[in-house]
Amino acid sequence: MLDSVQGRGLSAAATRKYRALYEFAENAKAQGLVTILIGHVTKKGQIAGPKDLEHNVDCILYVRRAFRLRPFFVPKNRFGPAVLDPLVLMMDERGRLIESPHKSARSTAVYGYAGIGEELAEGLASVSLPRYGSRPELNAPFLPGKKVKQLLSVLSRFKDVDLTDLSYEINCYVPRQQRYREELDLPIAIALLSSYLQKPAPTDSLFVGELDLTRRIRSPEATYLAALAQLVTGPQKARVKRVYISRFAAREKLTAYAREE
Repeated sequence: MLDSVQGRGLSAAATRKYRALYEFAENAKAQGLVTILIGHVTKKGQIAGPKDLEHNVDCILYVRRAFRLRPFFVPKNRFGPAVLDPLVLMMDERGRLIESPHKSARSTAVYGYAGIGEELAEGLASVSLPRYGSRPELNAPFLPGKKVKQLLSVLSRFKDVDLTDLSYEINCYVPRQQRYREELDLPIAIALLSSYLQKPAPTDSLFVGELDLTRRIRSPEATYLAALAQLVTGPQKARVKRVYISRFAAREKLTAYAREE
């Protein structure tokens, strides 16, 4: 096993050194020895070194890092099929790579309120690992692009949350074709985290609030809170058991509106 074949930055143009590496591997193979060359990848996710490095080996084992997961691929295999869909591994307490239960993406729906009417809004999200050679994608139709990118940026600031190199499918159902409003930030953020961590979100809860750049939940306007109080004490009383909202709104305004109802 040869670790760090690129050393401290061996250039892809260093043909003589790479040729010597290939000759060593061929001699070892002729003697019946299995040689494992451990190399680096570039910032673009490509194997570092010249292209003939990939052609001079029988098998390529590619491990990426995504949060606590280690997606594993076999893009080249002369002795069997290639594995281009991620085989998801994780590191146990002893530092060993084992198969993770997070084998596929899980879609999550989280409920919110758009401020008008008696229907609930619904934030939908699915976070997945791209196939080998595929670029991460962000698909959020009918949602404001800058707002979605801001939400991902805010979530990435939480400890142990690394949202880089992942693909996202994000949608938001807003009843009566209403426009997106900031109070739907929180349900979309919770849906993203739920899919990312693969932990279910409560289906009997309502999430309300705009997320600012400091990760705080802003209190809605008075008219919105009045409509929300009518909703949870009236048409949606049997369905909504709990409301997640800013502390200020929960302690002061929403409680007062609910009492009036």
